[in-house]
Amino acid sequence: MARQRDVETVQLIKCKFQMRRQMAFGEELRLVGSHASMGAWDMTKSLTLTWGEGDVWTSDDVELPVDGVFIYKYAVVPAGQPEIVTEWQQGNNQVLTLTPDDLPRLWVTDNWSGNPDMASVFREGGEASSKESRLINRVKAADERVKVAEIENKALKGDLQQMTMQVNALREEARLGANVRIALKEQLRAEQRRSNVLGSQVDAWKTKFQQLTDGTPSKSAAEAPPDAAQKSANKGKTR
Repeated sequence: MARQRDVETVQLIKCKFQMRRQMAFGEELRLVGSHASMGAWDMTKSLTLTWGEGDVWTSDDVELPVDGVFIYKYAVVPAGQPEIVTEWQQGNNQVLTLTPDDLPRLWVTDNWSGNPDMASVFREGGEASSKESRLINRVKAADERVKVAEIENKALKGDLQQMTMQVNALREEARLGANVRIALKEQLRAEQRRSNVLGSQVDAWKTKFQQLTDGTPSKSAAEAPPDAAQKSANKGKTR
């Protein structure tokens, strides 16, 4: 059976970028940014925005990963010549943060001054927010995750400390168990020596008992007094 692998699916948000900007004839507005879908800062791969009523330029759908932070900027170029930038958007680079709540679609309205407070981000349901507030919320969420990670790290350190103490206790228990086994072995050897001594004594007693049962006269029987007849015979001999 072929091995099945779980494929992690990256959720993408469809984003449209808009900018109000009066352009001279023969110029076009482009967007380039940090993500590959934005050209990865390569102007030859940058996105061309389409002119609309009221000098509003709009990009096609740009698919960007959820939970990402993306940096980008607008540029004015001659039509068909993206590598020749005649003017960059004013101010700092633009920053867009995305969250799962932005699914499935987002509209980003920027301004040529580059002021993030004047830029708006709209979700499909019509809810609007500023880039600044989204970035602040992202930083706060990151701080919360750091705090949670620190708490979990402390808990893990406590668990590790407790496990270390348990391991040390088990080692001490094992050491005491080894000492007990050594003491028991010594006690068994001492008992064996005592058993050997008792065995030798029993063997000596057995030898003595065997001598007695074989009829060997004892010293007391050999020294017993003669009977009366022997005494009379001895008396006649003396007369």
